[in-house]
Amino acid sequence: MGTWAGFGYPLALWLLTSLFSGATAPDPAVAHDKNLTRVWVCENPEKGIKDIGVRALATKVGRPDYTTPPDCSESRVAVTCSDARPTVSDASQTEVVPGVVLYYCDVDSQYTSFGTGQPVRISECGEDGQWTEVLDVCMENCIAPRDCCDVAALGFNSNHDVVFQVFHISASGSQEDLEEMQCALGNDETDPLGSWLLVLRHEKGSNDLKLEEYGHKFGFGDPSNPVPTYFLGINKLAMMTKGVNGEPRPLVMSIVMYLPDNSLIHATYGSVLVDVDTMTLTSLGDYYGNAGKVGRGDGWVGKG
Repeated sequence: MGTWAGFGYPLALWLLTSLFSGATAPDPAVAHDKNLTRVWVCENPEKGIKDIGVRALATKVGRPDYTTPPDCSESRVAVTCSDARPTVSDASQTEVVPGVVLYYCDVDSQYTSFGTGQPVRISECGEDGQWTEVLDVCMENCIAPRDCCDVAALGFNSNHDVVFQVFHISASGSQEDLEEMQCALGNDETDPLGSWLLVLRHEKGSNDLKLEEYGHKFGFGDPSNPVPTYFLGINKLAMMTKGVNGEPRPLVMSIVMYLPDNSLIHATYGSVLVDVDTMTLTSLGDYYGNAGKVGRGDGWVGKG
C-alpha cells in the first residue's frame, strides 16, 4: 500500500500537469503605433478582443490601456472580404494584418485631422464578409476647442433637458488631443451661467475617489457615463491654463457642494493657473460665493 501511495502522488501530479499544459493562454494584442496613437490588433483572424469581439482597438498616450495589451480571447469566425475596402478622402490606409485596415490623415499635408476628431479610423473584415464602414473625412487643420467657452463660441448652446453635455475638447488645442469632456452651456456664449467645464464629480456615499499619482495626474472615470466619480486630471487642467505660446491663460473655477440637508454652497475663484510640471496651483484669484474660502490654506484646491 505504501509503495502504491508513493507512486500515485506523482502519477496524479503528472496527470494534472498534462491537463493544464494542454490549456493555452490567450494571445495578447499587438501594438501598432503612429502619431501618439496606439492600435491594439489581434493578429489571429479567429480571435477578437476580450468582451468586445473586434480585432482592433485604438488608444492614446496617457490612457490606462495604452501600456497594457488586451487579451485576444473572444472567438469569432474567420472570413475573407473583397479587395474593395472603404476609402476615406485624403487619408492614407494600411492593412496591418489581413482583415484590419487603419486610416490616418497625413500630418504633413493641409488635411491633418478627421472631421470626427479621432486620430485613427479602423475598418475590419466582419464575420458577415463585409468591411465595416468608415464615415469620416480628413479636414484642414484648425484650432480645437480648449474649454467650454470655446465650445459656446462655436455656436453650441444649452440643452435644457440635461445639465452637462459631452463635447470633444482638446486641453492643449491640438486636434491630436481631442477627447470627450462635459460642458454646462448657457443659452449662448455670453450667458454668465454657462460655459462651465466639469473637472471633478464626486457624490456622497461613493468611496471611489482615487487620488493615486496616475489618477491625480491623468484623471479617471468616463465623462459620458453618469457614474458617481469623475476627475479630468491635473495634467489637462494645467494645459488649459497655458496659451499656445506658453503665456498664462487663467481660468475661472467654481467648487459646488451639496450639504447633507441638500442645500447648495459654492466657492468661485478667478485667475486660476496650474503648473503642469509640478501639478500645483500657482495662482488663485478673487473669491466669490457662500462657502467660505475653501481654496485657501488646506482647502480642496490647495495652497495658492
